[in-house]
Amino acid sequence: MINCRENRSVIFIKELYIPNKMKNILFIFFSFFVPNLALANQPIDWQLGFQKAASESMREIVAFHDKLLLPIIIAISVFVLFLMLYACVRFRASANPNPSKRTHNVAVEVLWTLIPCLILIVIAVPSFKILYKQDAIPKADLTIKAIGYQWYWGYEYPDENIIFDSYMIEEKDLKANQPRLLAVDNEVVVPVNKVVKVLITANDVLHAWALPSFGVKRDAVPGRINETWFKAEKVGTYYGQCSELCGIKHAFMPITVKVVSEDDYEIWLSEAREKFAKEEIKNEKLQIAKK
Repeated sequence: MINCRENRSVIFIKELYIPNKMKNILFIFFSFFVPNLALANQPIDWQLGFQKAASESMREIVAFHDKLLLPIIIAISVFVLFLMLYACVRFRASANPNPSKRTHNVAVEVLWTLIPCLILIVIAVPSFKILYKQDAIPKADLTIKAIGYQWYWGYEYPDENIIFDSYMIEEKDLKANQPRLLAVDNEVVVPVNKVVKVLITANDVLHAWALPSFGVKRDAVPGRINETWFKAEKVGTYYGQCSELCGIKHAFMPITVKVVSEDDYEIWLSEAREKFAKEEIKNEKLQIAKK
């Protein structure tokens, strides 16, 4: 026999579960039409859209996706669905006891070859422009070197004699407003509205340095230096993660970039020159061989 209290508790749980489930479904539905609900400098629960753009490159990527790719994808999906429904109804067995034996139609075959080619050209032209702009690095105001290790990131400011490692903060050590799996002990600090050039490499296996808000993603390859750039337009803290499977702790090497005003950056720089000063090797007996 079922206890009355147990029966009431089951009913109560169902009453709570159904509204919460409906709320999540509605949130997902409206996020398609109001993408700002899902925008942030870091991933949030039930997010479907991109993170909030903080650079011109990312704004162009979002515009390319929302204004060109999505309409094309939706139009193709609706058209294919219409063809499927039309074929199911028009050519059903009851309406066609003697089915057609036609196997070729030159006009249709030409159309279904040319139209996809034209669609690809329409997509390719603006995408190539965006890719070229990302690869053409303007004159940098600041250069940073990011080195991927198993499983953390190391950073250098070559022009400032600064070097430090950046480890994820364990969940038990998190402070207020520090996101789980994204906060680090030593953040990369850059000034706002300055061109930052990032040299990216790895020490052991393949990694990838990615910051969604800046529209940046580059592979970190051992023995090779890739480069990218960004120009942050808003002060704030931005989060990313390693985007290349690199081993058992791949999910635990986040990237945190703190964008500050130029005055605050100078203050941080003066402190970092002492705290993270790179140790230079001094050896008077060391000689460089000449050809």
